[in-house]
Amino acid sequence: MATLAIPLGDPSGIGPEVAVKASAAWLAGNAPGEDRLLLVGHRGLFQETCRRLAIDLSPEYVEKVRAGQKQPALSLLDKSPPGFDPAKLSAGPSKEGGEAAFTWLSSAINLALRRQAAGIATAPLSKHALHLAGRDYPGQTEILEEKSKAEHAVMMLVGGGLRVALVTTHMALAEAIKLVTAERIMKTVQVVAKDLRERFAIANPRIALCGLNPHAGESGDFGRQDADVIAPCVKRFQDLGLAVTGPHPADTLFPRAAKGEFDAVVAMYHDQGMIPVKLASFGKGVNVTLGLPFVRTSPDHGTAWEIAGKGVADAGSMREAIELAFTLVRQTGKSL
Repeated sequence: MATLAIPLGDPSGIGPEVAVKASAAWLAGNAPGEDRLLLVGHRGLFQETCRRLAIDLSPEYVEKVRAGQKQPALSLLDKSPPGFDPAKLSAGPSKEGGEAAFTWLSSAINLALRRQAAGIATAPLSKHALHLAGRDYPGQTEILEEKSKAEHAVMMLVGGGLRVALVTTHMALAEAIKLVTAERIMKTVQVVAKDLRERFAIANPRIALCGLNPHAGESGDFGRQDADVIAPCVKRFQDLGLAVTGPHPADTLFPRAAKGEFDAVVAMYHDQGMIPVKLASFGKGVNVTLGLPFVRTSPDHGTAWEIAGKGVADAGSMREAIELAFTLVRQTGKSL
């Protein structure tokens, strides 16, 4: 049996909506078994979201759909900051919404660390709202890394036949370029290789490294980082017997990866890796955090303030995040 915790994300965004829609689709589309979803959020917000969407996830309905299970197939952990009232939230990012989202994510992480959940699939939250609440993190990946005491967490996007991990994540491009160091590249590739073997069941993963500069530096004409930093890292991994190649020009690497030539690509900065994955799988892609002591996935989109509360959000990516999380849990052999 595997339990997947799902924090509802920012209460003013589409997080609660896609969490409810995806959970209902998972419940209806999977044969009765021992897997279960544990949503983490505010009970009133959850119930109001279900009412607004005309989706029945009441305990009575869940019991009817999955009768005979030892535990409910879907339940809610009601845990919010003191005095939190979603009815008082205004549209868009807020201090109260950021603190609620942080509380729900932290609670889900604690469930996983205490082995009360095998993994978590997080609904989207707002980085700006986190900052308004005094939670100064670039994103969820850094929160997960700190709270789980992971040595090095890696953001990887999965979708459209691609698996793309990032050396640097949410930061200014000028800062990201400074952080494309041999140490950071080595740590990232090590984590990617380990998780591809242990969670994706790929015995000898083929990993391709993107060049940082156009045409991977064009023999130094367009910058020295590719030849002086990335190429030596590739050589070190090859000497260890790993199937790591590069640096490859990014403009030709991704079509090759999409055709199945590589099991994963390691991109040097956020947009270099995100753009091809979203082009290939927008609305269906999944963000996977590697290097954690538990499985974590999330949809490939944000809070979508402009459509929040309208009932029109596409929950496809959230559904894919749930399904992939269960797949990775089973392949890791850590059902809880």
